Amino acid sequence: KLIDQRYAHPHPLEFLLAGGAENLQDAAYRFCRYEPGVHVTLCGTGNIKHLEDNVASILRPPLPETVCERLRQMFRAVNSVSGN
Repeated sequence: KLIDQRYAHPHPLEFLLAGGAENLQDAAYRFCRYEPGVHVTLCGTGNIKHLEDNVASILRPPLPETVCERLRQMFRAVNSVSGN
């Protein structure tokens, strides 16, 4: 199971928006930027506005720890990029 069934919900990541993220991309970059052990976060786009938004997200403060912990719990069984 990719996501713990306790978090099964039509919009399982909407708590990120209530937790201070501007959107899901913002939450993803901020989570990765401050997660211990992550040394490189790749972003790719052909759109300069998207790149500027991505950099702005990376430069924002971390998400609240309660939000980060919930993400860690939701995806704790994932051990590879493919979701296995």
